[in-house]
Amino acid sequence: MDKERKSNIAEKLSTYLFYASILFFLIAFNFQDSKTGGWYQQNMPTPLGGQIKDIYFVDSLLGFAVSDSCILKTTNGGDNWAQKISGYYIFQRIKFFNANIGYACAGNNNLLKSTNSGENWVALGLPLDLYPQDMFFQSIDTIWAADNNTMVGGIFRTTNGGVNWQRLSNGLVAPFPEKFKFL
Repeated sequence: MDKERKSNIAEKLSTYLFYASILFFLIAFNFQDSKTGGWYQQNMPTPLGGQIKDIYFVDSLLGFAVSDSCILKTTNGGDNWAQKISGYYIFQRIKFFNANIGYACAGNNNLLKSTNSGENWVALGLPLDLYPQDMFFQSIDTIWAADNNTMVGGIFRTTNGGVNWQRLSNGLVAPFPEKFKFL
């Protein structure tokens, strides 16, 4: 009789554990986090002149974007965007050294600089019809720019914040190999 009673108790305990695990499983699905895994769609204002060409975030809230002809700024992680400059320029890239100092590569032989977190922009003249497609900050004053135009492009560097530029290489990487030389 003692054996039968132990078996009955074990069977009931097993049944309770089974139903408790199902209940726990259902509760877990009902209390899941409502976030979508960190991704959600954000809408930007339709930029004048085309699609977004580049986007750069200084931190999780402060970010900038460029289209063919405008610079956009967000201060709340991209939920809202404000247009800061538009019109004459054809933008390619935008980068910031810190929260205040940033540069935007623009066609028409210009590099725009902001010293107040993108609120105002000043055009810096560039040498030799330089149309920079990308740039890199080595320090606050030393900036490298790349132009892929084989005639007047190359690698350029400024050591005074964009006032003067030095061409360090032309747009040609190396001479043509023998098999590609023209007759």
